[in-house]
Formats: sequence, structure tokens, C-alpha cells
Amino acid sequence: MKQGIIAKWTPFVLVALAGIGAAQAQQHAELLKQALVESAKGNCPPSLMSPMLRGACESQMPNLKQMLAAKGSITGTEFMGMQASQMGPAEVHKVNFTSGTMMWMINTGPDGKILVLWTPG
Repeated sequence: MKQGIIAKWTPFVLVALAGIGAAQAQQHAELLKQALVESAKGNCPPSLMSPMLRGACESQMPNLKQMLAAKGSITGTEFMGMQASQMGPAEVHKVNFTSGTMMWMINTGPDGKILVLWTPG
């Protein structure tokens, strides 16, 4: 089963549908970590997420919280490159946790809020 945070059709996938922001390479590692830490606590902060992404995040709790909490604390991230998405270019990061690794894709809008936050699981 595919997992992540993106707002449409796929479990654990959140994609906001309004506004497209061009992601610049390696700009969003800290924002990604903040979003994952908050999601592991069961939070979908409006200060970090676009409205559509936040709605999708909230609809995926508590499963998303459990999935991330099981991975443990984030120990580091590694920028893997850029990936095309429906919402424009997105950064791809390998996120290392105390109990595993996940690949995540992130992209933001002009306001700096996350539009796309997705993992294949």
C-alpha cells in the first residue's frame, strides 16, 4: 500500500490543489523535518501546510501518526534530487529515522506552505 501525505485518491498522500510553487533544490529539508515531526505527534499545522494538504493530513490521522511514530526520531536527511509532480518540481529526500528510512517528496507554494508531501511508504 502506498503511504505518505498528499490530499487525493491515495492513502497517506496529500496534494494541495491550488497554487503551484517551484521548489528550489535542497531548500525544504528543515520544513520536511518539521512537518514529519508534527505529523508523528498527530498535528497538521496550518503554519506549515496549505489548506488542502492540511485537510488530507487530518483525514489520515491516526494512521499517519502511528506510521511515523513507529519509525522513531529523525536522525538525518539526504537530498536525492528533483522530481516532477502535478504541482510542479519537488525535492526528494531520504529521511533517516532511528528505526528505518523513508523517501519523501516535498514542494511548496509561493507562500512557503507545503503543497505536496508524499512518500511511497
